[in-house]
Amino acid sequence: MQSAILMLALAAATQTWDFKTGPKPNVSVANIDGSITVEGSARGDVAVEATIAEGSGWMVDAQANGPDVKVRVCCGPCDAEGNRCRSGKVDFVLKVPEGADLKVKSVSAEIKVNGVAGAQNLTTVSGRVDSAGSASNVDVHSVSGDVRLSPTQLAETQANTVSGDVQIKLPARADAKVHLSTVSGKLNGQKIGMGSGDKIFGNGTVAVRVKTVSGSVDAQPSP
Repeated sequence: MQSAILMLALAAATQTWDFKTGPKPNVSVANIDGSITVEGSARGDVAVEATIAEGSGWMVDAQANGPDVKVRVCCGPCDAEGNRCRSGKVDFVLKVPEGADLKVKSVSAEIKVNGVAGAQNLTTVSGRVDSAGSASNVDVHSVSGDVRLSPTQLAETQANTVSGDVQIKLPARADAKVHLSTVSGKLNGQKIGMGSGDKIFGNGTVAVRVKTVSGSVDAQPSP
C-alpha cells in the first residue's frame, strides 16, 4: 500500500502525490470547503495536488491500494476524533486516466470534472457540479448547487436536487428520454407543477432522470 499524509504548516501549503494505477482506477475524493477539479488524460497514474488554507488545521490523507485511490480531508489526524478546525479551504486538482471511475463528495466545495469517461458519482450540498466529457453512467446529488452536464456519449444519468438548476447538454442526435419529477420546477421552460414530465429525443432509449423540488431543468442536444 502506498500512502502519504500532508500536515498543514503555518503557511498555505501545496503538496503533490502520484500513484501508479493503470488505465481504469477507482478514485474517491472527499472535501468540506474549497474545490475539487478532476481532469482526465491518456495516462496510467493518478496525480493529486492539494492546497490548504493557512492556519485552518485541515490535513489531507491520500493513499492508494492497487487501482483504488482515496483522497480526503480531515480535521487533524484522520484517525483521531473530536478535533476542531477553523474555517479554511482545501483545493484539490487531480489528473486521472480517462477511464477512471469517480466518487466525489463535498459539503460546499465546487466539483468540476472534465474528460473522464468512466462512471461518476458526484455529491455536494451547496457547491456547483460541472461535468463534461463523460461516456458512462453519471449520478449527481445536490441540495442547492447548480448542476451542469455535458456528456460526450450519453449513458444512464440521474440528477437529484432540491433547489439547484440542472442543465444537460446532450450529444448531437441524442437518443434519450428526459424524465423530470418535481413539485414546482420547469422542464425546458415549461412549468411542470407537482408531478412529472418527459422530453423525448430520438427513440428515447437512454434514461435521464431528474428529481427536484423547485429547480429548473434544461436538456437540449448540441447543434
